[in-house]
Amino acid sequence: MCRRPGPPLCARCGQDVRSALPVGPVDGVDRALAALEYEGPARALVLALKLSGRREAAEPLVEAMWKTVVGRGLHGTVLTWVPAR
Repeated sequence: MCRRPGPPLCARCGQDVRSALPVGPVDGVDRALAALEYEGPARALVLALKLSGRREAAEPLVEAMWKTVVGRGLHGTVLTWVPAR
């Protein structure tokens, strides 16, 4: 999460967010996608959401997930994440 006042991910921090590399095979899973590399500002957003309950951190994460799904030509009725626990 950005420490500056305003949105959870400012334009400057957003420049440091990188798209994830393709996910390799996962046993028992038909398909797995990752939207962002789990580092820097993206990692901070995930941790703020999961460990501190900072719901505003979800918005840029959901946007990245949605862009990844649509960019792969996929569609569905539910878009979800892997729970932490």
